[in-house]
Amino acid sequence: MPNICSYEMRVIGTKENLDKFVEVLQNDYQVDDKDNKLHMYRIFEAELYDEEQLSDNEYEYSIYGNCAWSVASCMTDGNTSYYADYHNKDVNATCLRELSEKLNLMIEVYSTEEGMGFQEHYFFDKGSVAIDECYSVYAENFDELEMNEENYKEKILEYLSENHDITGLTKEIVNEIDYDDAMSGRWYYFDGISDENCEYPWTI
Repeated sequence: MPNICSYEMRVIGTKENLDKFVEVLQNDYQVDDKDNKLHMYRIFEAELYDEEQLSDNEYEYSIYGNCAWSVASCMTDGNTSYYADYHNKDVNATCLRELSEKLNLMIEVYSTEEGMGFQEHYFFDKGSVAIDECYSVYAENFDELEMNEENYKEKILEYLSENHDITGLTKEIVNEIDYDDAMSGRWYYFDGISDENCEYPWTI
């Protein structure tokens, strides 16, 4: 049983090509079946939840779902991907980079895999790989720290720096922490892509 990786996508292109893209995400397959439809690997869910017209011929689709292990494993052509393992004998296999080129799409993906504690961020721009990033994720709460309303942010950063690598995003999140919330035992997430409200900084 694989770890489940959840993902969100924003995809921009013509409506016709976006519909083709969603169909590929949702297609079933058998690795040794030459009659497969075009597909990627081990995508368990791909749900179109929002559609916006940007211009006369350009739309943006928002998609969420989940897959096995990681977006890198199931939807890219990286060295550790299913595509790399099977595409030579699976003639209808594809990946996000190929689809972004063939369908003239911009595809941005964020993912989270909580079991192993990482997040991914990809941006494919009509065949080119503009962003390929992976971040570790950890969670902490601070109700047992000895601190007060005047020094709590300093104490939290001190505690985090003793246990984790500190980034600019970490400092931004700490700066937004409310003292009463911190003392209530609330959990905060750090060093991932999203903020504590699980909002992603979309490029598109």
